[in-house]
Amino acid sequence: MYLPLSIDITDKKILMVGGGKVATHKLKALLQFQADVTVLSPKICKEIKALKLTWIEAKYQASFLRDYFLVYACTNDSVVNQKIKTDCAKEKIGVNVADNAKLSDFISPAIYVQGEMSVAVSSQGKKIKQAILWRDKIEKLFKGR
Repeated sequence: MYLPLSIDITDKKILMVGGGKVATHKLKALLQFQADVTVLSPKICKEIKALKLTWIEAKYQASFLRDYFLVYACTNDSVVNQKIKTDCAKEKIGVNVADNAKLSDFISPAIYVQGEMSVAVSSQGKKIKQAILWRDKIEKLFKGR
C-alpha cells in the first residue's frame, strides 16, 4: 500500500538513471516542480538533452548516488535497475524503479498541475493507464472552467 504524500524537493537533488523514453516521461512530470534533476545514462536522447538540466553520459555506478535525495531507475536493463535498487537501499535513498512497483520505495502518480495546485492520481502502481485517464478527466474539468 502506498501512502500519498507531497515531498518538499526544494534544494534536494534527484538522479534519473536512464536516457530514453521512460526517463523523458518521468522528467516531464518532475520538471513541473522545478526539480534539481541530473540524468545519468551512457546514451541520452535528444529530447532530454534539449531540457535545461544536468546530464552525464556514463554507465551507472554506485558512486554516482552520492548526495542524491531520490533516484529514478529508468533503464531498459532489469539487472541494472535491480542494482540501483540494492545500492539505494544501502545508502538509504528512496528509489522508484520504473514499471516495477514491487522494487520501488515510492511510485509516481499521474499528476495534473495548475499554478500552485496539483492533483495526483495513484493506482497503487497497478492500473497506470486508468490513473492517467482519471488525471486527464480532472484536467478537462478544470480547463473547462
